[in-house]
Amino acid sequence: MKMTGMKMTIVFILPALLLFCVAGCFPQDKPEMPRKFTDLQEALGVTTGNVEYLSLYDKQLMEFPVGLLKLSDLKRLGLRKNKLATVPAEITKLNKLEVLDLGEAQLVKLPSEIGQLPSLKQLYLNGNRLASVPGQLGNLAELTYLNLDRNKLAGLPAAIGNLSKLKWLRLNDNLLTSLPPDIGSLSNLDRLYLRNNKFKAVPEQISQLTSLTALSMDDNQLEELPTWIWRLQSLERLDLERNKIKKLPEELGELKNLRILLLTGNPLPIEDYERIRKQLPLCQVIF
Repeated sequence: MKMTGMKMTIVFILPALLLFCVAGCFPQDKPEMPRKFTDLQEALGVTTGNVEYLSLYDKQLMEFPVGLLKLSDLKRLGLRKNKLATVPAEITKLNKLEVLDLGEAQLVKLPSEIGQLPSLKQLYLNGNRLASVPGQLGNLAELTYLNLDRNKLAGLPAAIGNLSKLKWLRLNDNLLTSLPPDIGSLSNLDRLYLRNNKFKAVPEQISQLTSLTALSMDDNQLEELPTWIWRLQSLERLDLERNKIKKLPEELGELKNLRILLLTGNPLPIEDYERIRKQLPLCQVIF
């Protein structure tokens, strides 16, 4: 009877498992990836279909290849690791672009027309020589990801606060000492990276970014944490390593969703460590 019962269980369970897998184990309506072209002349020679993806990574280019502006259907363009110095104003011809990678391209300037790419969602400008970025960046209404790591930025335009869909903002390894007040308008911002800048205090505008789940301010000159830190109730990770913080505010213990808190390299007393561990028992605290 036991064997019979076991067989009956299998008979009833297997159809359920099969139904579950059909419904949820396999991707449905997976979007077809466009063909990736890595040669400009080949892409320009296409006579059937559209060229949507062009990657000219590390092609030793000495200037922006204006010929690619003929590829008006491009959605993804990669020009990383070249020696472009600048980008022509005619970039606006690529008005279907969704991803633009200009990282490590030795850029010293961006044209204001960069803000006239209505479909752009991801913009990579990391590893360049930019001392400023045009305010027209704030016109990129669809932008969700902006990477400005490893440049020479000492400030940001106020218009950056217009990027209402922005979720990731990377500003590591710059020369920033402050943020524009308008940055507090980025209500959908999920991750903010400010590692290795010149901040002496956490900018108060950050208190308005209540959707933040990750904030990195390692390697700055912070001497304290503000008491308003409790407002960041969505925060899951807070990186504060290698600063000058001598005391943690009681309000830090109100971040009940915090799971990772990095504090190594700060002159904090062991009492603060013990207190924060009791306040946040689910958080991994590293001194």
